Amino acid sequence: MQIKKDTMKNALLASAENQFLLKGFDKASLRQIVKEAGTTIGNFYNYFDSKEALFESLVKRDYDSFVWFIQNHESEASFEELLKGIDRQTLKAMIKELLILKLPNFSKGLVLLFDSSHGTQYDHVKSMVLNEVKDHFLEHLNAYKVVTISPDYAQIMANQFVQGFVDILRYYDQDQQKNLLAEHILFYIYAAMAIIKS
Repeated sequence: MQIKKDTMKNALLASAENQFLLKGFDKASLRQIVKEAGTTIGNFYNYFDSKEALFESLVKRDYDSFVWFIQNHESEASFEELLKGIDRQTLKAMIKELLILKLPNFSKGLVLLFDSSHGTQYDHVKSMVLNEVKDHFLEHLNAYKVVTISPDYAQIMANQFVQGFVDILRYYDQDQQKNLLAEHILFYIYAAMAIIKS
């Protein structure tokens, strides 16, 4: 009996993810979700209290992981210390390995959070993340007294950084994602290091 329940819950989650990615939360139809999952509206409520609860089941883990990553990504090593006496290729390999180890396993939930959450309690997440990333770029620019980059450009960098994250999760399979995300972050690290040294 439990296997059937798990199978139906997973079918509802898969159908909802598909519909939310296609149409966004506010335009996705609960009727279409349950139809695609092969069940009824009445049975849906045996698994979820609402369409919002279904959406939250898809995004909560990725939301928590992303917030943790943003808040803790610098806690293990100082890149300044890594720079001392290490050739460029070794440094790149070390940073990439560190990033891959630290990166949570993200899923399409992050894509849903950023692109499909209008009308949910997570509607604010994309702008919150963009502001955090922008502020983070500004902190680095200010810490190193970089005057060659306009502070207004930090918003553009934040937009590009976050959109790159979303594109990797949307278009690549899980086997490729961690490596590509690490390379994406590494690109911004190297860009920042080049700016700081100029």
